[in-house]
Formats: sequence, structure tokens, C-alpha cells
Amino acid sequence: MFGTILVNKKMLTKPERAEYRAAYCGLCHALSEAYGRQGERTLSYDLTFLVLLIESVEKGEIAQRRETCTMHPLRRIAYNRDPAARYAAAMNSYLYYLKQLDDIRDEGSVSARRNAGYMESVVHDIRCQYPEQTRRMDSAMKELVACEQRQEINPDVPTRLFGEVLAAAFSYPGAYCSQFERIGDALGRMVYLEDAACDLRDDLKHQLYNPLTTIPSASYRAIMSACLLPALETLRTLPAEHHRRILENILCSGIWTKFDCLYPGSAGETEHA
Repeated sequence: MFGTILVNKKMLTKPERAEYRAAYCGLCHALSEAYGRQGERTLSYDLTFLVLLIESVEKGEIAQRRETCTMHPLRRIAYNRDPAARYAAAMNSYLYYLKQLDDIRDEGSVSARRNAGYMESVVHDIRCQYPEQTRRMDSAMKELVACEQRQEINPDVPTRLFGEVLAAAFSYPGAYCSQFERIGDALGRMVYLEDAACDLRDDLKHQLYNPLTTIPSASYRAIMSACLLPALETLRTLPAEHHRRILENILCSGIWTKFDCLYPGSAGETEHA
């Protein structure tokens, strides 16, 4: 999933770009503080969405600091310092670990095996801190692996399972937990299909499992849009005091970046590329 849940920066105003950067930098600081260099190396734009989502319903001003860091040693950069960033840091690191395990299974990746080994102590801490979320993610991933190994041809099955993985990751305790989970579920389904669409050519070449091999590429966008719709509908029910336009930007535009690069004329296609 990494590299998919992006923002379209061209559509953001200058203040919105600053908001997004503060959330992203807050996630980076939280990873570093909680898990050191091993956590820092898992940083991605994807879980910045979760930071923004949790912060969106917070009352009052979002706590910020300004500090230098490894990436900006000469200039103090504003970053959000709050529970949202700390929670997202844990989920980011755990999802990164699950991705390394997936790469080991699919490709026998030596680097993924090394990365997973580096993460063992971090993963242990996260499982102790968030036993329910990690149990649900592990359970869904176990089913997903079995599904892929049996070459499940119905894409709804693996899509639903990865939706469960992200729903668990988005299960932030509080009044809006169920709404966050619905958004995570929808994102997980869409992201799984987008990754499958973008990986299809290589998967066919290397004879790897892909749930979209029997589906015309002209249908991809409609299927993914249907998966994503509950996230948009749920977002619009939240009493968001912050970041609403940025979150809608991600769901309506940014998340399609990878897909649009590979399928720029997808609406008119009838066959796989």
C-alpha cells in the first residue's frame, strides 16, 4: 500500500500545504521518538492521512512545535505533536512490517528479510501497546495470504480482507472509532485494487497472483470508485474542524496518482495493457 494514499499538492493552497507538511513532519518526529531510526525509516505519506483524519475532529488548536531535524538540520520546521501522530506512527510501522513479510513471501526479497529483522523489537512493542489492532491485522493478513496462495479469482475476497487490515489500523479509540474504521476499510479495498492494477503487468510476467487478471481494465476505475465511495460519504458525516479540504483532496484526487500514471485513458480501455 505504501506510496498510494497521496495528496495532490497542486490543488492545495499555501496554508493547506503547510498544514499537510506539519502533519507529515509530526508523523516523522513521532516515529523517531517512539522507535528510533528503525521507526524513522518506515515513514511514508500514506499514514499522514490517518494523522489528518484523527486531528480533523479534535477540538481547538492542534499542538505544534518548531525544531530542526535530520532532514532539515539548518531550519526549524513546524510539526504537529499530538496523540494522532503517535498512534499513526505505531500503525505506520506495523503496516511497514507486514509489507516486508509480504515481499518475502512474494519475491524472497533479501532486503525485506533484513528490514523485517530490524523491526522485530519495534513490532513487539506495538503489539504490547495495541494488542487488539495488531491481532485483527495479523488475522486478516493470514487469511489474505491463504487467499492469494489458493489463487482466489473473485477480487472481492482479497479486497475485503485488506479492507479489514486498514480498518483495524484506523481503529483509533474514541467517539469516532467506527467512522474511522469505515474509512480505513474503504481505503484498504481501494488501495489493494489500485496496487493490483499497477502491478498487473509485472505479476503476469513473473506468474504472481493478481486478483484482476480476469477483469477488463476499462472496469478498474469504476470498481475502485465504488470501493472508495464509503470513505467519502463517512468523511462528510464527521464534524471536521480541521483539514477537511486536504482529506477530500486525497480521496478525490491524490489517491489516484499512481493509477492515472499507468492508466491515463482507462475509461476507454477494454483490454489489459
